[in-house]
This record gives sequence, C-alpha cells and structure tokens, in this order.
Amino acid sequence: MLSSEIKRKINTNEYRQLLDEYFQKIVKQLKDSISESTVGGIFENNIYSFIDYFFNEQIIFIKEATESYFRHTFKGRTDAISNNLIIEYKDKGKLDTKRDRDSAISQIKDYMMQIYENSGSKYEGIVTNGEKVSYVYFFDETIKNTRFSSFNIRDLDRIVQSLLNIGTKQYNPKNMVRDFNLESSTGLTSNLLMALYDTYENNKTQKTQMLFEEWQVLFRLSDSDHGQNQDIVKRKESLSKIFDAAVETNYQQYSGLFLL
Repeated sequence: MLSSEIKRKINTNEYRQLLDEYFQKIVKQLKDSISESTVGGIFENNIYSFIDYFFNEQIIFIKEATESYFRHTFKGRTDAISNNLIIEYKDKGKLDTKRDRDSAISQIKDYMMQIYENSGSKYEGIVTNGEKVSYVYFFDETIKNTRFSSFNIRDLDRIVQSLLNIGTKQYNPKNMVRDFNLESSTGLTSNLLMALYDTYENNKTQKTQMLFEEWQVLFRLSDSDHGQNQDIVKRKESLSKIFDAAVETNYQQYSGLFLL
C-alpha cells in the first residue's frame, strides 16, 4: 500500500482529466494495432508515462517472465508482470469467439495457480486485446474471472491503481465479512444501506414495490399488525440506527427488513 499522498492525488480532478487524456491517446493508438506485442507496447508505454508524470513513480514491467524469473517450477511465459499483476495481451481478433476467450482465461489462471502453489503468492491477472478486458483474481483458494467487457476509462483507472497497489486486498470470505460488517471502519455497509433506504423511500419503482409485497406475503407480514411487544420496539430502534432514519410504522419496519 502506498502513501496517503498518492491516495489523495487519485481523488483529484487533475487525475481524472489526465486519465481521460491518456485513455483517449491509448484508444487512438490501438486503432491501427493488430498484434499482441503492439497492444502491449501501447498499454505499457502510456501507463508508464502517466504514472511517472503524475505520481513520480516508475513502474517496471517484467517482459516474458519464465521459470528463471520466478525461481521455482513454472511452465509457460507471461507477457508482462508488474507489482503482482500478470497482464496477458492478445491479438485484436483473438478474443472474438468463446473458445478464444476461454483459452485465454485458462492460460492466465494456469499461470496464477502455478505461482500460488509454488510460492504461496496470490497474483491478480488481466487479459486484454485493447478492445475487450477481463479481470482474473483469487477468491479464497479458487481463481475467478469477470466476463469480458469493452475496455473503457474505468478499466484504465483500475489498472493504474492496481499497479500502484492502492489498498489492494485479496478477495476472500474473511475480508468480505470484515468490510461489510455494519461496524466496519470503512463505513461501507452503513453508507450503502442509508443510500439504499433513501432510494427505496423516495424513488422506488413499481417492480420494487411488487417484490416487496411478494416478500410480505412470503413471510406473512401485514402493515395492519399492531404488535407492540419489547422485541418489536427493539427491532424498530435497531433499524432506525442502521438506516439513520426514523423507523416507526410497520411499513417502515418491513421496508427496512426487506432491504436488509
């Protein structure tokens, strides 16, 4: 994890503006590229230049890493590695079919698993041809991947932050429970719940209302219930605290439970 100064810069307008400039530059240069080596060169040169200029950090891309680089048994040759991130580039037409995409994902998963089994290190991975991109990552002890999607500015942002190692964290059940705990130091779950409750109260759709009513029927709940026992009172108090809003009526109580 890098300094707070780099994290601060990530949240500035200057970062977003420069990121957009480099994204447009990459897209323009990729129009005439076909081979994976050209795609790789465009990505790495622009990303290196961007990070060096804006953050004054020099990112080193290790090209064609083999067994001699890893210093343990390793079959294959990665296209590029930097900061525990493996990048596999493909020719422009090599991700058009499901067979090609599956083959590319299988290849990088094999690399990541070999590294993990021999060193215990959990690398992350990216597969791209400049038009499509997929992210490959460990979830606990298994390797998952996202569906291929069109490469956009959010992807460039994600790659830059991965290379800078901005608060990266392994995907596993323990970390997910910690981060989504209501009392997490990040406040992530609390903020999400409050935003969700506000949206539900003020902008819910007909479909959402229909799902809520079906949920009420399923759990045999009614807005006309008049229960006032201590458990109900405590539940309303807890829901009020969770959503940072007054939960007094049965409808509000059931809405809160539905959202949870």
